[in-house]
Amino acid sequence: MRTIDTEELKKIQLGILDSIDAFCRKNKIKYWLDYGTLIGAVRHKGYIPWDDDVDIGMLRKDYDILVKKFNKKNSRYQVKDFTIDNTWHCGYGKVIDTKTIMYEPDEKTGIKTSVFIDIFIYDDLPNNEKLAKKVLKKRIILRKLHNLQTYKTSYFKHNNKYKFIRCPIHLLLQLFPKRYFLKQIVNMGPKYTSPDAKKVALITEYLDIPFDKSDFDEVVELKFEGRKYFAPKEYDKHLKLVYGDYMKLPPKNERISHHRYEAYYKD
Repeated sequence: MRTIDTEELKKIQLGILDSIDAFCRKNKIKYWLDYGTLIGAVRHKGYIPWDDDVDIGMLRKDYDILVKKFNKKNSRYQVKDFTIDNTWHCGYGKVIDTKTIMYEPDEKTGIKTSVFIDIFIYDDLPNNEKLAKKVLKKRIILRKLHNLQTYKTSYFKHNNKYKFIRCPIHLLLQLFPKRYFLKQIVNMGPKYTSPDAKKVALITEYLDIPFDKSDFDEVVELKFEGRKYFAPKEYDKHLKLVYGDYMKLPPKNERISHHRYEAYYKD
């Protein structure tokens, strides 16, 4: 297998993104650039120079349409989602390039997949603020249990905190069926779907910030690597809520990629 370097990785990711963008435009599905990809579009008109991944966001109703239809129209690029493949390891979705192989963080300790783009699902929260906080708290606990059950203890070697109790907890959690906790998270996602919902959150992901659902009512086009993709019209408000002063560059010693992977072209 031939190794994929960072620049090749970005080209593959842009190919995936172009495919998603074309499909969404044709099918009137709303998506937007998200996380560091959105910062990159606003601040750099492309990738953050030290970043090497692509993230997009969708409301649940649009995501469900994508999952239902995308794979029927594509062969090279495929949506991976727990609801259509219960061996999938994430509660949120990814679109992968099937001509590639990727290990996160490496072949020895990580999970085998392909070069991908993350699709983060914005699910409705209950309008009752107390219940909404309870939902997000429960999700955090389930996420931690899922990670401790799924990943080999060496996956956490870059973080030594609690290293002495991870192994016995990991072994204890093997008593539960595989992906038991992930299934609980996935089932939580659409549970509070309502046309009257005022807040949304990334229930199947890590971030525990509630967002105004109305912030995603409209999208605008932003330039990214010489192309145009969608962003929330309220992107400034959205990014400030997640990152604070996102236009300020981090210190030089923090301008590094936080993603760990090995990627290859299939033979």
